[in-house]
Amino acid sequence: MKCNTKKHWILRIISIIFLFLLFTGCNLGFIEKSKIGSYSLEGYVRKSDGTPVAGVQVTAADIDAVAMTGADGKYLLSNLPGRTLHLKATKEGFVFILDFKAQGSSSYGGVSVPLEAHKGKVSDVDFICAAPGEVTIPIIQGSGARSPLEGQEVFSVRGVVTMVTRQTAHVIYDTTLYDATVVPQWVSEDGFFMEAFGPDKDGNPATSDGIFISTHDPLYEGSQWKEGIDSGIEPGDVVFVSGIVREVRPMSRFNESTSHLTRTVIDAHTVIPFTEGGVKKTKPLPEGVMLTYSKPDSSYTGEYVIMPWNDTSPSSLQNAVDKLEAVEGMLIQIKNPIVTGSTHYNITGVMADSGKKDGEYSGTFNAEWLAPVLDKNDFNTELLYVDYQSPDWRTFQPIPQIGDVLIDKNSNELFRGVMDYTADALYMARPLESQGWKFISTKSSYPAEIQTSFNDLSTNREKIRGWRIGDNPDARFVVPWNEAEDDALTVASFNIENYVNQGKPYDKDKDIADIVKNNLKFPDVLIIVEMGDDNESDVVYANQADSWAYKDGVVSAVLNYRGIIDKIHDLGVSYDFRQIDPKELDFGGAPGVNIRLGFMYRTDRVAFVDRGLVTNHYENTNGDPSTWPVQAPGVQGDLLADAETGVFTDETGPHLTQSPGLIQDAAFARSRRSLAGEFIFKKTGKTFFVVANHLSSKGGDMPLYGEIQPPLLKSEANRNRQALAVNKLVSNILRGDPEAYVIVGGDMNDFGFSLPLKTLTGEAQGKQVLYSPSEEFMPVTERFSYSFRGNLQQIDHILISPALYENVYSEGKTNWKNVCYIPHINSLFSRNNHIATSDHDPEALRLKGGW
Repeated sequence: MKCNTKKHWILRIISIIFLFLLFTGCNLGFIEKSKIGSYSLEGYVRKSDGTPVAGVQVTAADIDAVAMTGADGKYLLSNLPGRTLHLKATKEGFVFILDFKAQGSSSYGGVSVPLEAHKGKVSDVDFICAAPGEVTIPIIQGSGARSPLEGQEVFSVRGVVTMVTRQTAHVIYDTTLYDATVVPQWVSEDGFFMEAFGPDKDGNPATSDGIFISTHDPLYEGSQWKEGIDSGIEPGDVVFVSGIVREVRPMSRFNESTSHLTRTVIDAHTVIPFTEGGVKKTKPLPEGVMLTYSKPDSSYTGEYVIMPWNDTSPSSLQNAVDKLEAVEGMLIQIKNPIVTGSTHYNITGVMADSGKKDGEYSGTFNAEWLAPVLDKNDFNTELLYVDYQSPDWRTFQPIPQIGDVLIDKNSNELFRGVMDYTADALYMARPLESQGWKFISTKSSYPAEIQTSFNDLSTNREKIRGWRIGDNPDARFVVPWNEAEDDALTVASFNIENYVNQGKPYDKDKDIADIVKNNLKFPDVLIIVEMGDDNESDVVYANQADSWAYKDGVVSAVLNYRGIIDKIHDLGVSYDFRQIDPKELDFGGAPGVNIRLGFMYRTDRVAFVDRGLVTNHYENTNGDPSTWPVQAPGVQGDLLADAETGVFTDETGPHLTQSPGLIQDAAFARSRRSLAGEFIFKKTGKTFFVVANHLSSKGGDMPLYGEIQPPLLKSEANRNRQALAVNKLVSNILRGDPEAYVIVGGDMNDFGFSLPLKTLTGEAQGKQVLYSPSEEFMPVTERFSYSFRGNLQQIDHILISPALYENVYSEGKTNWKNVCYIPHINSLFSRNNHIATSDHDPEALRLKGGW
């Protein structure tokens, strides 16, 4: 065999370098062979006053290593492996707190030894020894996310009770298992919060002075305190608590807790009220640590924490976690708390200080609507969350809207509550009973009669509807261009949120028709996202994350489309539709709805190019369903659902092999296949292409305020593969004609700066084939189509090919509103009172020139 001389010499050089490093002991991030298992670890065990403690046994879990302290309190563990060690010190009658602060290590849950320390010995791995009765709440909490006393028994821990809670089921979100048994979704549990006072407070801002005491008897499912613990404890009582320190990981209503942080609790076996002369000793509740963005003036003498502000660092979320962990279990107060968004899942996002730092809003705060907008590297960690819900845990009527201000029972613009880490993987403050559930509307951007209408949303729904989407809506909710211009194509994308059963609930079909007319001015092409079936299926809630529906043999959306189009026709303009039904229960989304993508288009302005397998549309479905060209489910429907669109080029340019046609790729398994269509602009005969998208959801991502920082966005990988498949189709069209007009829009379930969007545009691959007018032209404070937990954000996008982008570039740079617009008719309004039509805003483009 012939030898490759060049390769041979490269291998020899690598071998020489390896041997040199091995024998010289250079550290390149791996443990030197001669030192594996040879390093030792030493430290001292002392009382808080420095007195050494002899006779303490120190062990490392899972390995055969035991040491005993001598008279000087010193111990030594030898022959240790290079991995995280979980050390434990024990001596009857004492508790021990690990105190190890070497750089690159952690001292809760174990000792993670830095690699550079593996050179023989690690020192100063000390323990602080205390009698169980000397332990205070700050000692239990420690300065990390987990208690240094986890698993140890403590006695007579003193505190003042700040809030009492009871085991309470949410009722609305109870889940039904496959065997039909019902499992409650607990939103509260038996126990109470208490806080240290006087000399028990350590003055360290990194350690919390509050903690939750669990009193629930596990033999009972419902509310039942342990025998011997007085369930009549009230806020203000001073108590002594004995029990086991535990770290409890809250379970979400989706039965999910992966990478959630833990909540430090004392699992109590004894709670003794402090009495004098047989009378309970009480104390006034603490005022609460003020959470603020600016240093208070000298007149404020209480405790405060300065929260992150406009933090775009890679550690921004961890920085926020550290601040909030330091007040876990404590009473907090938020002055001038402005609401940035509410949900019917008990979560209300707020900002302190009217949303300002030193009197100024941040650069990503929308000062008109009064909420922050998510931007690249900025998840708005200045947001705070409160469990602002009525006492019966039902949806609060009404719940506060964006821009409202929370007030207490005395009408002070103040929120007071106890900070907790909850099942939603959020630090969320539970309001004190004395706080009340009240708010006021201060939205100067709303007309006066509309502002007062929000105080009774159910009664005033129609008045608010008229202001949003009626015949004369607020101009801010309307695209600022003319209808049906000769040299402009208008296109919009709208997620209509699980539209089903012909829009019968709350006249949703009429809402959508009015939005098409009054807010979008009859766009030429409308990308429809989340169109569902013509009827409703029976849904079984196995649990909230794994609910399912019985197959009912209906996956058609013809009646849904026809109903909306008929309503629009009554308003003066004719539309048609194109779509492809999925296979039953195959496209994901809400159970039994069979959501899919589709197009609606103006028949007086645009023609659709049908090619390949025939599909249903308005003109060929005006009779009995048995006469429709495609029966779904059935052979024709399955053929369409499985057919793959592609691109061919002839002397007239590129064309789709199947129009409308789905992009078939393994990345779309159990989610919506992207839908491509070929169109003609009637006035000039110009061909253009539209690709509708609903990329897979963010389900499975680690929480923002979780154990892993920065959080792992596991769902992003699949969206990225889907984006690559769409990019491939667009690239094939442009390969046939670099000047082709291609429009790609829909609900991308991701941000403009994300990897999937960069892959979709081609930037990630080094060849950009699509451009985002909203990203390029729109100010960041207007760049949102959705609200999630008080964070306004854009996850709906419309992208355009280079030729279209060149046509609008000049106007987009000088007056962005003439090119792209997002009427914020839905994202600004909490949805439980059916004020909003959908949970998404539509996005619209005006593509002028070149037609």
